[in-house]
Amino acid sequence: MKRKLFAAFTSLFLFTLSAFSQSGTMSVSPDVINLNATGNFEYVQCQYGWVIPSGYQITAHSVQMFMEGDFVTNSASITYCAIDNMLFVEFDRNEIQNSPVVQALANLGPIQVTIIGTFTVTNSLGASIVYPVDRTGTASIIRPGKRK
Repeated sequence: MKRKLFAAFTSLFLFTLSAFSQSGTMSVSPDVINLNATGNFEYVQCQYGWVIPSGYQITAHSVQMFMEGDFVTNSASITYCAIDNMLFVEFDRNEIQNSPVVQALANLGPIQVTIIGTFTVTNSLGASIVYPVDRTGTASIIRPGKRK
């Protein structure tokens, strides 16, 4: 009984702690999105420092990307690097490049990129923690002209 109570308290504490510390800044990579690009990268990553408790793994996510307040796309995946405590929320590059919202923001200078949603981590005992995501960063959208 004590173990279950401790696990419930720990989960509640971690969730409460995360609710206060989850909002903040992030890096967008690449930070310049070329609408004419046809390179090898498949994703635009939003990355930020975060610590997932030992023994937990990401089991679900629902995160949306907004640019200048307008919806662009849903996340394709979330990965976590325990070595440097970084969370990487990935969005499909093609969906971003083809979005009418993103195309309208081309060549306007740095714009605000926001990700909002949740992700769930679960341990081997089935205990889960749902973390809110509310991060903001900047990126530039460019559409270079044709060379003559």
